[in-house]
Amino acid sequence: MSRVPVLCLILGAFSVALPQATPDPFVIGVSVLRGKRTDCPLFVGGVLQHSPAARAGLEPGDVLEAVDGEPVNFEQALERITSQAAKPVTLTLRRGDNGTLMTVVVERELRSTIEHENGMQSVQDRVVPLDTTAKELECLRRFDGHRITGRVFQPTHYPENLNLYYPGFEAFMLDGPQQVSVGGIEEGPASDAGVRWGDILVSIDGVSVRGRTTSQLEHRLSSNGRRRMTLVVDRCGAARTFSFTLERAADILRRNQKQMVGGSVVPLGVPRKYLSCLM
Repeated sequence: MSRVPVLCLILGAFSVALPQATPDPFVIGVSVLRGKRTDCPLFVGGVLQHSPAARAGLEPGDVLEAVDGEPVNFEQALERITSQAAKPVTLTLRRGDNGTLMTVVVERELRSTIEHENGMQSVQDRVVPLDTTAKELECLRRFDGHRITGRVFQPTHYPENLNLYYPGFEAFMLDGPQQVSVGGIEEGPASDAGVRWGDILVSIDGVSVRGRTTSQLEHRLSSNGRRRMTLVVDRCGAARTFSFTLERAADILRRNQKQMVGGSVVPLGVPRKYLSCLM
């Protein structure tokens, strides 16, 4: 299963606060979000499935009030949740609309250990599936140089109608050369089948994607009902075929610990009084 976007968010958020001399810090497996206003609290944005945070019971949307007994701002939270030693961290949280106060002690693990438990690894500052080859990694680096001219399922990565069924990814229209690639992939039917971020779409159910507009591709990649879909992709020069059953967009949202509020995607458990902080 491809979990690159989730891992980049959850593990990469902490690495940016560390010196370059410590490439493998001890982390807990969460992302931290700050609101759009100064009066907004900090939130647990996502919790990696196989992580100390998940085992300790942290949930997306928990309000983070203190780390090791001290109130923190965003930068302090990133720094203090991360450590160079395998020692636990104590988090003070509030959960739900009733603001239940919780004090949770979370063990830390090496970032590389958490990545491995989730089928991923860090290679050259990039988080990729464990079986990614050196050739595929080089292709991903070349992919970074493409210019994106359009996106399918924007701005939220989801169909506007959440009752539609789709694969669980957005698509990028690329220039130089003109191609359509998988982007913004999350846990869903496509990632379960083995589709990965950066795969170049060749055909959808036997129909070539060449020359298609974003609206045409969105139509091809979604359905009013549950059905099988077959994608042919080019992965670093090798053709691969994946077949899977589409899932309802609303169900994929929940699978990824998210909800849609007022056209914005926010963590599933954010208290209602704080929703405007993330919209």
